[in-house]
Amino acid sequence: MNMNEFIKIENTPVSSSQESRCNFCTLGSKEYTLKVLALYSSLREKCPNFHLWICCLDEDIYSIVKGLNLGDVTLFKVKEIETTDLLNAKKLRKKNEYCWTLKPFIVKHILDNYSVQALIYCDGDIFFFSDPTPIFNLLLSNSILLCPQRDLEWVHKLYGYYQAGFVGFNTAKDGLNAVKWWCQRCLEWCYITAEPERERFGDQKYLDKIPQLFKDVYICENLGVDAAPWNSIYNNNYNIYVKGNEVYIEDYKLICFHFACLSIINENEYDLWTFDKLSIRDVIKDNIYIVYIQRLQKIINYLKDHSKIDVKLLFSNNSPQKAKTYFRFNNTGVITKNLTTDTEDIKTNVNIKVNEDITSNVNVQVNKDKAKDLQKPMDSTEKKEQSIYSSKLIYNCKER
Repeated sequence: MNMNEFIKIENTPVSSSQESRCNFCTLGSKEYTLKVLALYSSLREKCPNFHLWICCLDEDIYSIVKGLNLGDVTLFKVKEIETTDLLNAKKLRKKNEYCWTLKPFIVKHILDNYSVQALIYCDGDIFFFSDPTPIFNLLLSNSILLCPQRDLEWVHKLYGYYQAGFVGFNTAKDGLNAVKWWCQRCLEWCYITAEPERERFGDQKYLDKIPQLFKDVYICENLGVDAAPWNSIYNNNYNIYVKGNEVYIEDYKLICFHFACLSIINENEYDLWTFDKLSIRDVIKDNIYIVYIQRLQKIINYLKDHSKIDVKLLFSNNSPQKAKTYFRFNNTGVITKNLTTDTEDIKTNVNIKVNEDITSNVNVQVNKDKAKDLQKPMDSTEKKEQSIYSSKLIYNCKER
């Protein structure tokens, strides 16, 4: 059984027509292997006709993914795009900073070397919940696709109005010129320390200038595209609900969610937000996060059963005791929460069986009144503090 059969999408054949194909690219290292495979599997399930390019930052992810013989995937090693200038920049930048630097070069490499009219870059921790074809069609009618952060205004001014984790370019229009311009800017400067006086922050703040410099830029106001903790769990009070087995944010069907700063401790244990304890509404937890975790678990089990890969090497090095937003979900669907701190910190009103490795094998009855308090909306001060995590520190948690 190969990976395509494992995903059980028998009615979704390997793509053949390039004209209607949705083209995506991403990058990742060993630590991102499981997330990249989840990204791929979500496209396989939800997108009738797609292709995914994966830039492999190390030999581990390259050999693992290559060994799975995935359809609609093109792998290439980072050395294929590393010029002398990039290698010089690499010496001066942290790993995550270099990954941001690479992003426009990955896009340019694909647009230059493959018969691709349009391409969307997405971070490896994005997962599709419904068909992205309508969004890709918007890119085909424009030069560039940008997604707003939908954060607080002061955050936008300091770190950028648009999300660099989901951005698209069309070669038939002004898109290729924008990619070349972005390459030059990231090569010149791409660091985690914001420089507001020079309007610079990583690869992201440069995107603010694209609507001013290039034509036919489409700003995607669809709340279901690149939904993320900073724009759906806090900062906004969107109505999120399930209708007909689909998740909606206001009137928009959820297309893709950005699981930024989610750490895979092991098959059953996760840190959902590695910066701080984050209260997540049940509708988001049950219909977004658990869906993603279940897919990760299926991939882990598949690798255990059908490969010689030691999946433990693909987990983070984070300790469950140090998890900020600890979450345990085992194969029987039993959900437990972290009890390494006072029980007042637990955001649930059910009996909890504690993992023996974390504390002791006891049941804890959580105070219902305190659980209700934790579900109340955050005040303005709390929202501002959370925004600092989302925009200033978020890239520190990238496991690349």
